[in-house]
Amino acid sequence: MKSNRLWGPKLAAFSFLALTGLVACGGDGDGSGGSGANGGSGGQAGAGGQGGEGGEGGSGGMGGEGGAGGAGGTGGGGGAGGAGGGGMNGFAAVVMPSSRAVLEADNGGSFSAGCGVQKDGIAYGGPFTSTVTISPQAGVVENGGKYTFAEAGIFTVGCEVVVEGQTVTAETRVSVLNEAIAPLLAKAGAGLSGVQNGVHAVIAANGGSDQVLKDAVLALDASLVDLDPLHYAELADVLRKIPGDYPTTAELTAAGVAKSPDDDSVAADMDALGSALADLRTTIASIDPSAPKAGDEAALAAKSAAVESAVQKFVALEPTAHGVIATRTKFAALVRDQIAPTGRSVGQLVSALAKAEAAPVFMAKAPGNDEKLGGGASHFGFLSLTLGMFNQNMIQMQMIDKMYGKWIEAIDKSLNNLILIQAIDYLLPPNPEGPVIEMMYASSSMGFSKVGYDTWVHGHGFNSDPNFNIFIIIGEGWQTIAESVFTACGVGEANTLPEMVDTVEQCIKDVTEAAQNSLPTNSMEVIEPGLLADQDIHMGAFPEACSSAIPLAIGIIPVNLATGRGPVYKSNCIK
Repeated sequence: MKSNRLWGPKLAAFSFLALTGLVACGGDGDGSGGSGANGGSGGQAGAGGQGGEGGEGGSGGMGGEGGAGGAGGTGGGGGAGGAGGGGMNGFAAVVMPSSRAVLEADNGGSFSAGCGVQKDGIAYGGPFTSTVTISPQAGVVENGGKYTFAEAGIFTVGCEVVVEGQTVTAETRVSVLNEAIAPLLAKAGAGLSGVQNGVHAVIAANGGSDQVLKDAVLALDASLVDLDPLHYAELADVLRKIPGDYPTTAELTAAGVAKSPDDDSVAADMDALGSALADLRTTIASIDPSAPKAGDEAALAAKSAAVESAVQKFVALEPTAHGVIATRTKFAALVRDQIAPTGRSVGQLVSALAKAEAAPVFMAKAPGNDEKLGGGASHFGFLSLTLGMFNQNMIQMQMIDKMYGKWIEAIDKSLNNLILIQAIDYLLPPNPEGPVIEMMYASSSMGFSKVGYDTWVHGHGFNSDPNFNIFIIIGEGWQTIAESVFTACGVGEANTLPEMVDTVEQCIKDVTEAAQNSLPTNSMEVIEPGLLADQDIHMGAFPEACSSAIPLAIGIIPVNLATGRGPVYKSNCIK
């Protein structure tokens, strides 16, 4: 069964591969790209254009980021941004990671990687053998093809592939995120890498069995779950909260972190990239997968070119911690509103186009009815036009992959540097203790709390940053529920301040959802040393925890976001 119409999946693959790197940590300028097979002509120029020093061998390989192909080999000292990949001649290896942003093992992070092959720049579906390597090995544990990482850092994932007697290699970089970085970046990375791998598999299924094509599309569809907009609705910052917040420009400068000229360009270039992605997504939405038109191809190619231009400008930046911190909320919005939605849109388009073009393949069949009349497995084939455009897709993918990979590394490295120079509080204090209320003056009489009364708490174990102290006021009958929720929410498993703050905030959310009429209230001021205890904490006006002059028994749970909750302080609320 041969197709008479399938330009769409190829073109959609172009758009997707132009965007998957947005949440994929590809190789940086020092990374190594995929080596070409023997016997090709000069290498294909890399994403960064001309420049760089000529490389050795790899006649069919993709050039590094910095170089143009030489007469006998790939150019550039840099890598082929991201997963490697070859030029237009011969075979090239491709690294296919489950995500290019991964959580540490103690946060449930795991990683897997496969190897793919391109032939003449097109995904190859024939037989090959491969070996995956990860370096450095320290802290890496492998079990059944799944890898976990004990510590944050940048790791290199390599593929060595043997295909038709030739050996080709590629490598990419994967960021294992430190706990100051929002874990949702790893989920977005998994979603985009999953879609990228799914698109590769769909193209590689060309000419193979119908079942291979069906499996590829099903895997592509499954990857879209991680790009569901609901996951990112609350993503407002790529950095987790810490006491005292992250350093200001003046504080960074004082700590010896010099500002780069590029730091001031980051925000505008993010805006330009976001606009290009939004335009691409609008164009994708206008395409009818069941009846694509020639004009759709031109429109999609034009929007993809605009994304390419925005990426090239952005990837040229060399930001420092100044630029990373200043744009932390802007980049979160970019992931939430543009990157993840566009990746999902492209994946949905590729899936829909493949299903429309190969509709008979996806029709329900009786068990065991996968054979053609006359015997032999059924094979579906794409049009050559679809495959012929794939080289554009791979070049576009490598540039975008390089861009996001570089930015994730910039975040990770910047934060790791601030941790090393102790410019931020990252590690938990030794033997952390929750806050303790020793006395509370919430009325003219001890033991009573009057709604609206200017309240002071005296005790110890509170945070010096008033924004990190919370009092949960709760009816006495709900205290048992609150205790059980706090016990089960995992505070004891946190091992860094950013993780502790995140965990405790979730605990508070769980408590307030479980207990009716619970009121979380922040402190306004912390005085150290206090007049009546180690710390005097100004709560402000006591909240409306009751509505009558008849005393209502309440409990007040003090919480330090950086260490956890303290014992319940009991009082009687009066209006």
